[in-house]
Amino acid sequence: MQKPLSHIPRAGRARDSFAVCLTARETVSDLRRFIDHCRDAEAAHIYLYFDGTNDEAQDVCGVWGQDPFVTITVCDPAFWQSALPDVTAPALEEKQIATCMMAIEKNQSDWLLFCDADEFLAADIPIGEVLAQVPDSQPGVRVRNTEAVWGVSDDITQEFGCGYERRPARNSVIGKYILPYLVFGPDGRVMSRCTAGYTAGKHLLRRGVVPEQMTCHKSRVNGRRLEFLHDLLPDDAHTRVVHFDAIGSDRWHRKWQSRISGATVAANMGASRRRQAEKIAQAFQQGKSEHAFRRLYGLTRWQQFILTRLGLLTRIWS
Repeated sequence: MQKPLSHIPRAGRARDSFAVCLTARETVSDLRRFIDHCRDAEAAHIYLYFDGTNDEAQDVCGVWGQDPFVTITVCDPAFWQSALPDVTAPALEEKQIATCMMAIEKNQSDWLLFCDADEFLAADIPIGEVLAQVPDSQPGVRVRNTEAVWGVSDDITQEFGCGYERRPARNSVIGKYILPYLVFGPDGRVMSRCTAGYTAGKHLLRRGVVPEQMTCHKSRVNGRRLEFLHDLLPDDAHTRVVHFDAIGSDRWHRKWQSRISGATVAANMGASRRRQAEKIAQAFQQGKSEHAFRRLYGLTRWQQFILTRLGLLTRIWS
């Protein structure tokens, strides 16, 4: 993954601070990449809820346990029993919401971003400058997302080797039901507006705001859904969350093997994501998982051409 150039500070521009909350069970190398990116993006703090084994937790604490930039909470079975006493086998999203509510209480920054370790907040100017422009009347904002994919000339075997960002098509009849089939053929039925992952974006809440309803993508505050940043600001400086839904083939296989086996419970999936999960499970059974991975995250020449012409594909970080 090519990292964007560090932002050059601009004198006289107001900036809001922001912290990051995530629940993760990632390798030290993947977490390091994410944490380094957050430092470069000028985040003030990271609240990391680590949901791995004891050995994995020891490794993570050994690297960042004394780092004032990161607060680590180890999520062992006793932690989840205390956090979710009425849930026997909590789903991933239930865990994420529980830890988000905990981080809301701890947060000291102007804003708190909720995301995963494969999601990278980016913009053309410092994030704090963008957030400082959000009207005070807004208790939070949603940020649209793109999806990192491999182009024709990219090495799809290389982790974080994606050369392009794929953007969801418009939320319309054409974007939802026609374009996916035009671009991906039969695979269009498992795509969501021309992406393999989610299209709902991610969100940030102001310090002290407690939502009455929350998912890992959005919240409802005072009976209203949060608005998208690009709808609030005339120029949102191309602010988006770049989602590496497939960091690489090996990691993608491990993720879906965990879901298929039931080790990871993913609830509240949309219709296209459920169809995708069924197709992936079938591919695993038939020994064709690598083929499925390439069809979802690797572009053909036709797909690269038409998505670029439609404005749905750009070089990554551009």
